[in-house]
Amino acid sequence: GGDNDNATSLDELGNWNVPTGRCLQMDKTGAGTFSLTMDLSPDKIYYYKYLCGASWDYEQQAANAFEVNTSSPQTTNDVIEAWKGVPAELSTVQNYLKRNGNQITDAAGNNFVMRSIGLGNYMVWEPYMWKVSNYTNAGIMQDIVGRMSQLLTSEDMQSFIDGYMSNYITKDEVDSLKKWGFNAIRLPMHYNLFINTASGDNTFIEKGFAMTEQLRQWCADNEMYLVLDLHAAPGGQGADHAISDSRSPGLWDGDTNGTAVAYQDKVVILWKELARRFGDKEWIGGYDLLNETNYGGNNLKLLELYKRCVNQIRLYDQHSIIYLEGNWFANDFSTIAPSLWGADWDTNMAYSCHKYWAVHDGFAGEALRTSDNVPLWLGETGENSNEWFYQNVKLAESRNIGWAWWAFKKIDNISGFTSIKASESLNKIMQYVNDGTGMNPTNKAENFLVFQDFLEYVKLKECKINYDVLFSLIDQQADGTQTRPYGINAVPGVVHATNYDMGRQGYAYYENNSDQVLERTSSSAGAYNAGWVGRNDAVDFNPTTGVADAKSNGYNLGWTNPGEWVQYSMKAAQHGIYKINMRHASSQASTIAITNGTTELITKPLASTGDWQTWSKTEIGTVELQEGWNKLRLAFKTGSVNVNYLEFELVSPLNIPNDTASNNPIAYCNETTLIINPEYSVEKAMVYGINGKQIAQLSNEKSFEIDHLPNGTYVLEVMLTNGERKQMKFVR
Repeated sequence: GGDNDNATSLDELGNWNVPTGRCLQMDKTGAGTFSLTMDLSPDKIYYYKYLCGASWDYEQQAANAFEVNTSSPQTTNDVIEAWKGVPAELSTVQNYLKRNGNQITDAAGNNFVMRSIGLGNYMVWEPYMWKVSNYTNAGIMQDIVGRMSQLLTSEDMQSFIDGYMSNYITKDEVDSLKKWGFNAIRLPMHYNLFINTASGDNTFIEKGFAMTEQLRQWCADNEMYLVLDLHAAPGGQGADHAISDSRSPGLWDGDTNGTAVAYQDKVVILWKELARRFGDKEWIGGYDLLNETNYGGNNLKLLELYKRCVNQIRLYDQHSIIYLEGNWFANDFSTIAPSLWGADWDTNMAYSCHKYWAVHDGFAGEALRTSDNVPLWLGETGENSNEWFYQNVKLAESRNIGWAWWAFKKIDNISGFTSIKASESLNKIMQYVNDGTGMNPTNKAENFLVFQDFLEYVKLKECKINYDVLFSLIDQQADGTQTRPYGINAVPGVVHATNYDMGRQGYAYYENNSDQVLERTSSSAGAYNAGWVGRNDAVDFNPTTGVADAKSNGYNLGWTNPGEWVQYSMKAAQHGIYKINMRHASSQASTIAITNGTTELITKPLASTGDWQTWSKTEIGTVELQEGWNKLRLAFKTGSVNVNYLEFELVSPLNIPNDTASNNPIAYCNETTLIINPEYSVEKAMVYGINGKQIAQLSNEKSFEIDHLPNGTYVLEVMLTNGERKQMKFVR
């Protein structure tokens, strides 16, 4: 309530004329009885009303009053005589997340480990995800939009922004995320899509609410939770301006466009409205109040803002969990610990930490989780190698901590889950954004065609799905030794160097370069992929240049060292002998080998081609492949070489019995002699080694002595007098 001063303005609840009004939650003490204890100033008269439910219909008709005339504790008992409407049953929402001790559970109380994808680069654009290189020109989203706006009319610019957001996430993509194993989405919201940006204008903008509701419906269709995250807050929540699209920490200090109080009021009012609109909706996974505050050292202002936001959310949503991120990028909880909340502590809250470029020794907030029995959520993490992803998720889930990965769609990247192609149209746009060249601001109609072309590449069907990232996050967790084919790698055909198996060091690949890392456990750690292209492991790739080859996918394996290897799973159309040609380049001699993991099947010296992008194709030998899946390793023995692809050519089908045990074989074999079946009329016969090399040709002979051959597998091919060819594999 408020004191007895004359009141002329609405309180933050927006419903009662008091200057210092606030809403406090009462504890239920019995059937129809509630209790609340609070500290008040003596010698003042206080006015109060009772509120119930998620509508002002459930409000006490008239204000009551009592006077505090002593500093001694006093008790006021009251019975509500008249309501505006009759309080009804609270929300009947069936699907939401809540706190149960230090666990996050579903509405039924079942433990819930969140596997969420963050929609970074959707409502809030960060420069690094847009390939910005000139942060002076385009250091925040406002600047990126401003630079783009020089190229288009205002109508076309808005059309582009709308089109980008429409293409970024669709129902098909949410359906896919569910199939890929995610059970939640974290929505990073930009406040300017929901509420007016002007300091004194808190009118709402419907666009953001409509986008959020559409996304919620798609999530509900897939039984996925939607977590609302205020990512870009009014005024900006810290010194890292790019993540909040701000030029100052105006939320705490104010700026030339508004006071800190005005910005904080806008945050509170926005959360109140979000709870009002979504508190009674299914599959809301909670409210993430403020993303990555990074302000000062002892930010007690954060606690007071959180109190006000929680207070407002609970007017409309008493069941959903609320997530509290600490100061300093969600990792310092010293100023928002439960002990500091006093009577304002809400029992349905969790702490949210973020983690990047760190060792796998735990998570910020785990001490509070233990001491205060509150849940912990890893609300944002990513931007590393697949090995780091695997280790981080494995640790979190072993401690019953859910996570949200950053991010769904970035531009031309290997570490995000989905990569938007750096198309020619995008390169033109970003060239102008970065340095003002590449496009002419006077040709606005022509420029709009370029922007429209880029929009096509934002659609999922045009994006590159980094399946190795997905494998490290979800599918790998059952067994860290698993490998999985990267695509079909159908043979006969080309197996690109980048298409080595998905999996970890020592199982899918082996890297031994001491100048590199498998994962970045500090922000200053070196590169794990020397070229930052291709795949998100420590296997090094770079773009392929030089003479074009239609069989190339544009990348080559590089920076190889003796002792390293990569494993390829390939699917052979039929059993047979396959010749391998390798496209390679180097400025030095080298030696490679093809192995099956235990045995070297081929060893091949390679001459220098003259330069690292001067390409040659060399036949390196033959191998036997079974019909279906086969695993081979490309091992590097001496020197260093760039590899673009391996090409497999079927030279001798082996769709024949493995021995002479069939009812009517074309030949019989004992330890020393191969005898052709006299039932066949044979014109000639050839004997081949398993590598496809011819050993002997028989014309009139009906037998062939094999005692001089090394033990192993061989192939007999006969041409019958009727022109038919038959083959048989035999063992010496």
